Amino acid sequence: MRVPTAAGRFLAGLLLAAAAAEAAPLPVAVDDSLLAAAREAHWSGESERAVPVFRDRLAGHPDDRATRRSLADALAWSGSAAEAIPHYERLLAGSPADRDLLLGRARALEWTGREEEAFDAYRRIEKTGGSGEIRDAVDRLRHRVDPLYRGEAELLHDSARITAYRSGAEQRLLGTGLAQLRLRLGFERIADDRAESLGRTATVSAIRIFPGGREASLEAGWISHDGGGDHPRLRVGLRGRPARRLSAGFEVAYGDRAYDLRSLDAARAGIRGLEASGTFYWTLSPSAGLWGAARGGALDDGNSWRSAALSLDRSLGLGLTGSLAGRGIGYARDRRTYYSPGGEWDLSAGLREMVRIGAAGRLWIGGRIGAIGNEEGRGRTWASEAGGTVRLGRLTGAASFAYSASRRESTYLSRTGTLALRWSP
Repeated sequence: MRVPTAAGRFLAGLLLAAAAAEAAPLPVAVDDSLLAAAREAHWSGESERAVPVFRDRLAGHPDDRATRRSLADALAWSGSAAEAIPHYERLLAGSPADRDLLLGRARALEWTGREEEAFDAYRRIEKTGGSGEIRDAVDRLRHRVDPLYRGEAELLHDSARITAYRSGAEQRLLGTGLAQLRLRLGFERIADDRAESLGRTATVSAIRIFPGGREASLEAGWISHDGGGDHPRLRVGLRGRPARRLSAGFEVAYGDRAYDLRSLDAARAGIRGLEASGTFYWTLSPSAGLWGAARGGALDDGNSWRSAALSLDRSLGLGLTGSLAGRGIGYARDRRTYYSPGGEWDLSAGLREMVRIGAAGRLWIGGRIGAIGNEEGRGRTWASEAGGTVRLGRLTGAASFAYSASRRESTYLSRTGTLALRWSP
């Protein structure tokens, strides 16, 4: 018996529809509980698990901006930053001033090796008052986007009539974007009214950025002091990907410490030291964050030191002028007898205010007050500082002045001035 033509067409249509459904399945329905679990997985550092859920949700709700934002973030943090950029740009088309979206796009650009675009993106955020993370990113990328060369010079002078000067030039040897090999040549000088020490440095550094923002760096080389011999320099740095708005970094360095100590005796004796430091930044909101640091080290002559600091940063966007206020506390235990027989401790609280002037400069002023002591007794300490930076083309200039005083049996004063120039022709 023949099937009627209309029924045959209907049956054929059902078969074709079934075949099409098998070849291209409909988007999976994603309920709110599954979506919440995906967001929790992303913030817990398991972004790879969250990506398929956000994709399925967006396939059924293409106008859901919250899900598109979550998908962009999850893609960026799971190593697919290039795929995340179009999502950020589509969202920014409707909200061009959204700081979280601007920051997400800037990170994604950096993690895909598009460093010049990332630098411009971070600078755009910084102009309206950037956080500590933004300032670090701008400084980090400014160092890398110069295609061949970066130079700097620094001059310090303090109340003990010690003058320290160093300069250097850096050139990229190999690589671009996510992996680089760089050569740095430099010169250091430490002097007082009676003598001086000259040193010449040469180091090679390798930098590798991994998907999700992880970074590893290695720097190795040496310094040759006149009359003090040759000494190695080694530095290893690690920066992890942020998790739950928390980012952290760690660094270990070994080598001569004469310039850091600003000590001619250390230069002549070839004093070496090992130092470890760690920092973290916890983003509380787009305009506020908690910054912390810990540092410690030891010299081969028995001297040692350790310190910790915690600061609450808050930025206020004022058009092209941004204001950043930092309020914090710090503790230091210094057993380096270069400064005080037997060493000393310092516990203080302070305030620092930074004001951005246009797009090319910033000024800061700060102060702190606290207690100081050693084996001979306790006293009080206070300090103030001021400084600023300005950028003209590829030349950046910075100047600062710090004044500190401490009183135990008598009053000790310290005045330190710093002038620095950095250029990248």
